[in-house]
Amino acid sequence: MSAAPLLDIRRLTVRFGGLTAVADLDLDVREGEIVGLIGPNGAGKTTAFNVISGLETATAGEVRFRGRRISGLQPHRITALGIGRTFQNIRLFGALSVLDNVLIGEHVRTSGGLLDVLVRVRREREEERVAAARARELLDFVGLGHRGPERAGSLPFGEQRRLELARALATGPALLLLDEPAAGANPTERATLVTYIRRIRERGVTILLIEHDMKVVMGICERVAVLNFGRRIAFGPPEAVAADRAVVEAYLGAEAS
Repeated sequence: MSAAPLLDIRRLTVRFGGLTAVADLDLDVREGEIVGLIGPNGAGKTTAFNVISGLETATAGEVRFRGRRISGLQPHRITALGIGRTFQNIRLFGALSVLDNVLIGEHVRTSGGLLDVLVRVRREREEERVAAARARELLDFVGLGHRGPERAGSLPFGEQRRLELARALATGPALLLLDEPAAGANPTERATLVTYIRRIRERGVTILLIEHDMKVVMGICERVAVLNFGRRIAFGPPEAVAADRAVVEAYLGAEAS
């Protein structure tokens, strides 16, 4: 791991009218880590993800990626810089093929313009060939190589989750944001997912994930940050966070803790 954070968030605040969704959040993710972002529903986790990926604008504070301020950049520019993500609610193009869904992720890595596509210049044909080869490799990686021609919407739930992973990886991320990847998964699907997350890290991708399944979080994360009412109340190794009184109170209430 390098000393400087790959992702560095400082005093991030997001307000929607009179509601403060995230308040003075500090968070760093080092290259090569798997970091968990947890907290009760409504704690501000997905809002933080949306700011990192450019879908929401911060009220205050900043987000830096590889030392560069990315706060306020458009989502496609942030993706091109090396941040990919998945969503809590699967957002596939259901009517398109499995392969085409992954190819959509590849477009951020191609350079051809509209004219190149229309006249089918050699460079554009070569980029298409390389993109298709990468897409097939990613489908093989997530165990869906045999599903390429099928309609994405026809896949069972667990395979749709894996397809979304492949599409996010197709953007070539250095940092992958996973928003509740185990949501709705059965125990077998969760175990499979954990295996793929570890394999993704082995490919050199750093991971920041939101997850409610504590077995998943405690099993794969080196560090865990906890949000409650938009504020960070703990950040450190999973064992220390799980024993933190403020964290126990946030999840179970002061009386139970």
